[in-house]
Amino acid sequence: MPPPACDVGVATAGTAGTGGGSLCKVVDGMDPTPCTDKSPPDAFDPEVQWSWDGSSSVIPLVANFTDDNDDGEIDLCDVP
Repeated sequence: MPPPACDVGVATAGTAGTGGGSLCKVVDGMDPTPCTDKSPPDAFDPEVQWSWDGSSSVIPLVANFTDDNDDGEIDLCDVP
């Protein structure tokens, strides 16, 4: 069974991009397949939980800081 179309990393996968190696690793020449799945127009109903008044600005950053899947490495298969 192939990995989901929108998933970047799968812990049990064989190779990624042209550089080889696990899909959990970023390698030179890695070109992830673009997401082709579309959600239905009424798939969810977002609700405002936070808002910004424009008084300050902060650049949000998302990164993998913890080894969530306990494989001994922090990589793309961990939760950002």
